Amino acid sequence: MGFTRCDIASLQQSDPITRRYYVSYLGLMEPIDEREQQRLNTEAFASRTRNEQLPADDVIRIKPFGIREPDLEKALREFAALLDHEALPAIARVFDDAVGRFGFERFA
Repeated sequence: MGFTRCDIASLQQSDPITRRYYVSYLGLMEPIDEREQQRLNTEAFASRTRNEQLPADDVIRIKPFGIREPDLEKALREFAALLDHEALPAIARVFDDAVGRFGFERFA
């Protein structure tokens, strides 16, 4: 996960010149609540609106403020638990059903 974290962290970097341009475009004044801007970005991108249909301000806001840093380790653990407790048992049930109906043998 080290390289993934590094790549995601680099997305949060911006230079002062482009940042000022985007902040000016959005009409924001100092002091800017960075967390609020990130919250708005997260809300926009987590919405059901397709990315290409987002308003221009929502798209521009992502450039200077980004979104909250994901907790990749937590997400992977949750995904693994979901697989372990939901997906794999469902696959086993379907397999067992096929064995019962069609007489396939289980290889262990």
